[in-house]
Amino acid sequence: MVVVVALFIGFGLAEIVVRFAGLGTATLSRGTLHSFDREAGWKCVPELDARYVQPGSFDVRVTTNERGLRDGAIALQKPDGVKRVCILGDSFMWGYGVEDDEFLAHLLQELVPGIETVNLGANGYSTVQELVRLETEGLLYSPDVVIVAFTWNDVASNADHKRMGRPIASLDEDGAVRILNRPVKKPWKSPTVQWLRHNSRLFNFIEYATETYKARASARRRLEEYENRKNRKDERFDRASGEPRKQQQAPSSPGQREQDIRDITIVDLFGPPSERCERGWRLFEALLGRIRDIATASGARLILLNNTSREEVFPEILRYCARLTEREAREFGLQSGRVVEKLVEISGRLDITFVDPTPVFLKHPDPESLYLVENGHWSPAGHRLVAETLAPVLAKMLGD
Repeated sequence: MVVVVALFIGFGLAEIVVRFAGLGTATLSRGTLHSFDREAGWKCVPELDARYVQPGSFDVRVTTNERGLRDGAIALQKPDGVKRVCILGDSFMWGYGVEDDEFLAHLLQELVPGIETVNLGANGYSTVQELVRLETEGLLYSPDVVIVAFTWNDVASNADHKRMGRPIASLDEDGAVRILNRPVKKPWKSPTVQWLRHNSRLFNFIEYATETYKARASARRRLEEYENRKNRKDERFDRASGEPRKQQQAPSSPGQREQDIRDITIVDLFGPPSERCERGWRLFEALLGRIRDIATASGARLILLNNTSREEVFPEILRYCARLTEREAREFGLQSGRVVEKLVEISGRLDITFVDPTPVFLKHPDPESLYLVENGHWSPAGHRLVAETLAPVLAKMLGD
């Protein structure tokens, strides 16, 4: 009993010291910024005020409103004379690694007078989750324009349920979209850990210190792996795993087809066309078509935005992901523009306005500055450049 009392006293004193020192407010985990949502799988924690850190890359403050949106207070009723823009997307749209006033949604309000943005972006979202958020919440804001932001990993993510943690989509034989694993079953989490995470600065400080150590160790391993690969330039690797290439078999059942799409890699997407990638692209097109139909039925117009990735701007990074030398990449047919080519085709067939910031990124005098340090997300400068590219298109659409 004495030991238990001593532990409680020690814990309480340590908690006081940590709070007095102003520690325990930072997190490295995106998971602590999100809460369970039975429809989309997760969304941002309401009324959040946290310090989000990735050592060596960024240290930013993240706040959310009462609905968990990284926005200020927004009434459901649209004010008179205001045009609303609903933004659907993943961590790029959410504003990963930048301050509240530095990401795309906020900047668009500066550049396009008379608009109000509703940022439904969240870390890790797929097109399926974006569709669900539009259905369950986005339409409540009566948007005039809906922006769907695409990242290349969406093709595979639309069939990846993340251990049953989010809805996925499947195509029937007739091409109709089915949403699976909805509603999402709430995962079990230790109530003690959850209580400590939300109430104890000491617990958060220990968790932050542990995650920082793991992140730095992981960064060292990646650097060592990169150096080792440079010393093995003449070796050929499988496009995804480094193992000998295996012959791809056509999936024979719906479950196998979803697994096949889930296994699509970045090199599959930027490499020569394949039937597996085509299945993934058909699923994305069907989902985008459904979003278009929902938006149009509510009186909104749709814009498809390409989240220009570092792989599309720096060919050497794409080759690094593929584990191929420059000569091997040419022989294999790896091309940084392949994803945009597919997006142009799809937006044309669906009659959707498509905006691609990639050419502007390529013309920038210092394209590396458009991305965070050691990170594939846009820096504040990248967000501003995308906003400046998108704003005239948005202004024209709202003025028509």
